[in-house]
Amino acid sequence: MILLLLACAMILAADPSAWAQSPATSENLPHLRSAAQFLVQGDLKHAEDDVQLVLADDPENYRALNLLGIIRAQQSRREDAEALFEKVIRVKPQYAGAHVSLGLLYYEMGHADQAISELESALEIEPGREDASKPLVQLLRDQARAALKRKDLEKSLSYLMRAKKVAPNDPELEYEFGIVALRMSLYEDARLAFEQVLTLRPADANSIYALGRAQMGLGKIPATRELFEKYVQLRPRDPTGHFGLGLVLRMLEMTEEARTEFQRSIELQPDQTEAYVQLGFLDLDGGELDRSASRFQSALERAPQNAGALLGLGRIRFQRKDYSKALDSLLAALAADSSIREVHYYLGLTYARLGKSRESAEQMEIASQLEHEDLDRHRIILKLLDPVDAHALEKANP
Repeated sequence: MILLLLACAMILAADPSAWAQSPATSENLPHLRSAAQFLVQGDLKHAEDDVQLVLADDPENYRALNLLGIIRAQQSRREDAEALFEKVIRVKPQYAGAHVSLGLLYYEMGHADQAISELESALEIEPGREDASKPLVQLLRDQARAALKRKDLEKSLSYLMRAKKVAPNDPELEYEFGIVALRMSLYEDARLAFEQVLTLRPADANSIYALGRAQMGLGKIPATRELFEKYVQLRPRDPTGHFGLGLVLRMLEMTEEARTEFQRSIELQPDQTEAYVQLGFLDLDGGELDRSASRFQSALERAPQNAGALLGLGRIRFQRKDYSKALDSLLAALAADSSIREVHYYLGLTYARLGKSRESAEQMEIASQLEHEDLDRHRIILKLLDPVDAHALEKANP
């Protein structure tokens, strides 16, 4: 009921001249303002006494009916309150206060969609009302988060877009919008959102990291590197920052610099898996097969279904011409993540070495399709960074 009391406070703050419905009812204004004041103070009896005096003289006085509805809500007589607010809207459809009151009642009753509709109606009539805009934004954010948990990204984004229209300069809202846009691969929308956050909060580390993700999605790798370096400066003990920077440096073929970042990430968080996998691939690319295999095994001890580590072991066994064991590893990687082009490619090569030409051709065809769809190393790197975004969102909005 606190929200409805805030609505009363807004009523008291209004220009007294706005209360007059007609010259004939102007004598009721003191009673209306007195009733609102008693409501704010929690004195329901005296508030109702004043309201009933007005209604005895003017039964259709919509302001008095609205105040009586608030009193009934305070008395936990919600059905009566709802009926009164609906009556006010019938009597005076363009009275924003009644839409606010009904919207806040629905909010407290847990009827989110109805609350949103009423609060949006109030703002259409009277833009800028804080007693409508603040709860509306919160409701829309709550609905967006619920949709996100259901993995309904389009619905989540839709709620956030509606909220942004009400609160265009809210950095937390802008950040949430950007994260959902990232998950939908709407990288330009995400970029604009995070840049907007950073104009308001230039040192916001989560937004710097997320902007780097968006820039990576847009293929702007040098810009991503600059942002991740800035993030690491702000949070030098965050292992995910060093890991992300390592990925970008690896993309830029800055092998030793990437190795340093992955090793630093492991020092800060020894129980992780992905930095071991990335170091394994660096060793594999450098021909250090034994050390590479050790890295992948370390990752699999922590996460037996890690697709990258299984792919790495498959590649090592293929290079050692142990095709049967290579097949086992690659099929396990395929079961863990069938969208990795490189898994299909090495499966195709392995089947060919085992004399299974039909299976080889099938896997090579899939690898070719995935390459054409741009689901290659760039996509895999974006996917590796996704959990960090989810963590950042949870941390920013407990």
